[in-house]
Amino acid sequence: MHRRWMFVMHGKSGRCDIDYSKCSIESSIVMSGGGTGPCPSSHAYVGDITALCAVHATPYLLVASGSTVRVLHMYNGADISSCIAVPDAIRVQGLRVCPFAVPGADRVVLAHGDRLASLLSLDTQSGCMSLIVTLPRLRHWILAASLWAASPATLHIVLGLANNSLTCFTCSPERDWRPDLAWQVDGQERSLLYSMAIHLDWDREGFGGASDGTRPAPNQSTKAPPRVWVAGGTIFLDVVVWEARPGSNPAGPTRLRLKGHEGSIHRVCWAPCGAQLASASDDRTLRIWDVSGLVRGLSGACEDVAPRLALYGHAARLWDACFVPGVPALVSVAEDCTARLWSLEDGASLGIIRGHTGRGIWQCAAACEGKVLITGGADGAVHSWLLSDWVHGPRSASWKARHADGPPRQETEVCRLPDPGTSDPGSAWAAPADATPTGPGVADSRGEYVRCLAPAGGGALVVATNRGRVWALLDAAGPVSEWRQLWASPRVSPPIHLQAACSGGLLALTELSGRVVVLRRDGACLRADSGPAQACVLADWAPGPDDAPALGAFWGPALDAGRRCLFTTDAGGVTVAWAIPVLAATPPPACLARLASPFRQRVTALGSATAQRGAVGSLLTVVAGDKDGAGVAWEVPLGEDRPCEPAPLAARRHLHAGGPMRIARVLPGGRVLTAGNDGCAREWAMGEGGLHVLRTEALGVGSTIECVPAAMQGPTGGSTAKDPETAWPCDAPGPGQRLAAGFQMDEFVVRDADAGVEVARIPCGGWRRPCCFWAESADRMDFMHASGRQITRQRRRPGAARPLRTLRAAWHGMEANAVRLVAERGVGGAARRLRCITAGEDGALRTLDFGPGDRANAEPFRGPSARSVDGAAVRALALAPRANLLLAGGAKEALAAWRLAGNAFEAAAPPPAARRPHRARDGAAALLRADLRILSLCTLETPGLALALAALADGSLRALALATGGDNPRAPRHVADLAGGGGVALCCAGLAPPDAGVRVVAAGASDGSLAFWDLSSLARDLAARGGAADGAEESAALVTLAPALRLEGVHQSGVNSVSLVWLEDLGQLLALTGGDDQALHLQALRPPGAPPGPGPRWRAAGALRVPNAHGSAVRGVWTDGGVGVSVGLDQRLRTWALDWGRGGAAGRGGRAGGAGVHGHAGSGGRPGRGGMPQGRTPMLCALGSVPTQVLEPAALDVLGLGAGELAVAVAGRGLELLTWRPA
Repeated sequence: MHRRWMFVMHGKSGRCDIDYSKCSIESSIVMSGGGTGPCPSSHAYVGDITALCAVHATPYLLVASGSTVRVLHMYNGADISSCIAVPDAIRVQGLRVCPFAVPGADRVVLAHGDRLASLLSLDTQSGCMSLIVTLPRLRHWILAASLWAASPATLHIVLGLANNSLTCFTCSPERDWRPDLAWQVDGQERSLLYSMAIHLDWDREGFGGASDGTRPAPNQSTKAPPRVWVAGGTIFLDVVVWEARPGSNPAGPTRLRLKGHEGSIHRVCWAPCGAQLASASDDRTLRIWDVSGLVRGLSGACEDVAPRLALYGHAARLWDACFVPGVPALVSVAEDCTARLWSLEDGASLGIIRGHTGRGIWQCAAACEGKVLITGGADGAVHSWLLSDWVHGPRSASWKARHADGPPRQETEVCRLPDPGTSDPGSAWAAPADATPTGPGVADSRGEYVRCLAPAGGGALVVATNRGRVWALLDAAGPVSEWRQLWASPRVSPPIHLQAACSGGLLALTELSGRVVVLRRDGACLRADSGPAQACVLADWAPGPDDAPALGAFWGPALDAGRRCLFTTDAGGVTVAWAIPVLAATPPPACLARLASPFRQRVTALGSATAQRGAVGSLLTVVAGDKDGAGVAWEVPLGEDRPCEPAPLAARRHLHAGGPMRIARVLPGGRVLTAGNDGCAREWAMGEGGLHVLRTEALGVGSTIECVPAAMQGPTGGSTAKDPETAWPCDAPGPGQRLAAGFQMDEFVVRDADAGVEVARIPCGGWRRPCCFWAESADRMDFMHASGRQITRQRRRPGAARPLRTLRAAWHGMEANAVRLVAERGVGGAARRLRCITAGEDGALRTLDFGPGDRANAEPFRGPSARSVDGAAVRALALAPRANLLLAGGAKEALAAWRLAGNAFEAAAPPPAARRPHRARDGAAALLRADLRILSLCTLETPGLALALAALADGSLRALALATGGDNPRAPRHVADLAGGGGVALCCAGLAPPDAGVRVVAAGASDGSLAFWDLSSLARDLAARGGAADGAEESAALVTLAPALRLEGVHQSGVNSVSLVWLEDLGQLLALTGGDDQALHLQALRPPGAPPGPGPRWRAAGALRVPNAHGSAVRGVWTDGGVGVSVGLDQRLRTWALDWGRGGAAGRGGRAGGAGVHGHAGSGGRPGRGGMPQGRTPMLCALGSVPTQVLEPAALDVLGLGAGELAVAVAGRGLELLTWRPA
């Protein structure tokens, strides 16, 4: 039976009904001081992109996410304004802009979703948007829309419905935009549609006119209305094309039937000229149809048409497609997170664009007269792509010619190496004659060919050949560009490794014979007006014995004004540090240290840095990675009289699995940055226990990484900007951008590590060819690769102004499983700013910052930052607010912890631990099984100690102790098992009120039971032993705890969420739960010794059940003892009041102490205490509900903002922030 509740308040005036308007939730964020603002001015929602539309002849882009339409400036990235386009949290599915001006509205925007459509006004001067009118709700879903101004004061809106019909409304500002129904036309085939597209043909003679789709502006009343053509993708996997003729024919006959698809048709779009149709389908194909014959045989029978082109290439279903104006091309986007550019002439693939993550790319749109592509995906990101940057091959020249309004952005050039044996002088950089290298470009083992490449200062390129010659190609600012020979090996030994130092013009060459040659190229060597000067040979020696020849040489830091450090490596993992004279060839290289790796494998990456260590003097920190992905670190004291052999400071196998380490760098603060063939960059801390991972970042540039960001903390943590003449491979660009580069199959990929978007993809033949890369920014970089004697260069330089690459930063590309709110509080405890932390299936944590005030005065979405949790999907988050710790757990039993800064909005400090928890007793059973998943997390805090409770997929609930007193907390220790909880624990919550001395954990299980454990004695014992995190405590016995109280049948099925609150006035615990049975359960408990009838155990003090609280499973609950909030899969957010009968509610009229399920303090204040009767269970009274824009809600968090205001965060397939001020 559905129970109806009425909430009443008792006061001097007697019984009165509550004002529900004061208890409503509004989708806005207003921090302390001031009432709740209107919803449209401060809406806060982040989710997937459902519609895109570029406003012609303006820099504005319209982006729909949820029920909100935002106006973005494409060139500066400003989020100018936003507007709630459709009510009731309905998602906007389409946007159209009227191309003609309308009096009083500037530009009119049509937004539609579900069965509703709205008209919005866009001011093209300021970018502000406002709602004009919402059209009447229709009986069927709106799949397509179009609009035009038939006269200066009349607007026609045509809506295409899912039942294959059209409905037309007219609006006029003279009639206060009141919509009037003009006509309705049904298609001849009454079929259910998956997609629809409407084409307005202003050429009454048929399809034709300009190829770019321009039409005469019908702003005069004498203009005849356009012909309305409709194309709809039916459930029968074909496309029907018909014409709507209102008045003359109420049913539009089907003119064409387009057959060929083998899956659902998700998108149909018309070419601007109307002569072609494109359809994107579930069968992974894009099909092009010639419909120019529609004018012929209008009175004839329906014709079946086969596709003119069927385009294959996507690896998953297609979601959207659009034609590119001005050129015979179109773009398709798919679930495989790629956008593909196709030629309409022959169906050839012109380019592939990658940059989104997660479930796919939903939307695409052409902008800037077809030069720019805009994409939006499930990850909430909006990216812009200059199409000419992504077209390669013979057709790239025609695309680049379209940018004649500025200098060329990207050029492909080739040069040819000289061959002294044939008197071939070579050739300088020039445009390639054709796309296929021929002649001298083909490798010939009998001739001379390129073995190694390295960029040099002043735009020069250094090349080493198989004959032992070192050449430099001069490419200065002047017109002269020519080859110069710097050095020739007297042994005619081919080089195997070439590296240039960041400064000083130094080159280190390793020969196949095992010798190392150090060259200094003087300035005269690189001047075109100088003679044939040779480079200065500073050293030429064999660093190792004959049985251990050198295989590589890596430059280190400068030791003093005349010496620089150089490291040589051999096949046995031995690295030797040398002091190389840089001013003259004397004295010879001096050995500083011999560093032996315990793994005895060839070193493939090396990094070093010097630091002052007090009285010890200067120390040289060296980190080396080998071909198996292991890493070793040493500290070498400088200033010693003789070579030393220090022991490794830290060593760890499998830093990177699957192949060799490619990059190794020493960062400030004793941290290390590495990248390997697993496609990831990792940041490590060197400590007593070895190398401990701090952060993992999937770079998305393939397995063979050549360049990674210098710092992973963000742009402000990177190195300073490099001068183009001294920027070298693997050096990071300036502080505004972090680039990563590597190989994917036969392509070289450059990626913006901050935005998570590709900036270049260059076909080059793969990583085995000699290559080098230099970058100052995403718009200023060079990539060179060689084949035989031919060298190809891809050069990118800043050109004409272009939109920003990332207009809206990415959120989770998959579902968010957990959410936590953290506030920066000002005077009086009021929240000044709010940070929302989410964890998702993509294995990342992301943070969103929300500021005070309405939408116009603050930027609610400030770019999320991602932190990977051991590469596993994250299921749970927990906060330890006293220690400023954030814990995250997920698949593969990954458990990570980060220490938040004192100011919650400063960058988070490196995490204290990021490893799987292990037992404290038996080494044989130290690790948990790797196939388990952490389903839920909660924390209990005591001074110097945090207890983390992890619920695992095997049904176990484990207590992990984490010492929080030091600056670098140690890894969590498994100290206790919580047994007897029933089925698999789906949720857990901890409660540790500071003044009550109670430490309680509650867990809801899959069988509907609810169990409670009292951890007070365990917490006291651990605190007395120092947290059980020291090595002396590793042999401590593992404790198994039975539940203090277990309640059966709390829910008929799984318990999904639980919230705990301690009522100090009553001296009892209150638990609110929600389950799969759509019910809420409120349970009161009394601790041992509490009256009436003091006893030694926890006792149930009363319970209340609200069946059918939601229309589907309840996924999140929260209470502070006075009010409650719940959210379910029915996409409803419901609010509740806990009516205690008299004296008001605890937390409002009484006092709610302690914390809720998420460890946040209760939001209620301390008005006068209301004399609560002991053992009383409150009534749970429904206040109201609002729909949430989040699809499939999975988590809920609530935080008090001060002055009786609450912030509510709902996460799932999206994130919504709401505020609530209960009466």
